[in-house]
Amino acid sequence: MTNRTFAYLGILLTACSAATDPPPQSGIASELQCENGAMMTFADLHAQVIGPACTGCHHGGAGGTAPDMSTAEKGLASTRGVASIGYAKTLKIVDPGAPHTSTMMLKVLGGDLKGFAGPNGETVGGGMPQVGTLSTAQKTAIRDWICSGAQP
Repeated sequence: MTNRTFAYLGILLTACSAATDPPPQSGIASELQCENGAMMTFADLHAQVIGPACTGCHHGGAGGTAPDMSTAEKGLASTRGVASIGYAKTLKIVDPGAPHTSTMMLKVLGGDLKGFAGPNGETVGGGMPQVGTLSTAQKTAIRDWICSGAQP
């Protein structure tokens, strides 16, 4: 084999390994890292987490900047891929596949008060829910839904 052949093989192996390596998540808190979690639809998430824990404030009549979560359909339409309102306008409320740039996820982890801000330091305000807390399983369900592409 010639030096040219070795160089070509080296480039090919580098390109192939780069295509299969997972994207780096250095600097992202473990609570915001995507893992191979359960696939969940928003309808399931709404029934299990959003409906019971969030619709007290996010019911459509709240006015202001609160997304309407009164039904699964309204909740999905007012969050998935929608630019954040109020705080962190450079982020999305739910950024499919990216919990670290989803204000919903940052806020359920405690928001600014717990040190969860956008990747460029964007402030997201206080945590959610404002009254009570979500269980670890509920937070994981939200993260898994976002990580799996925020499916309807």
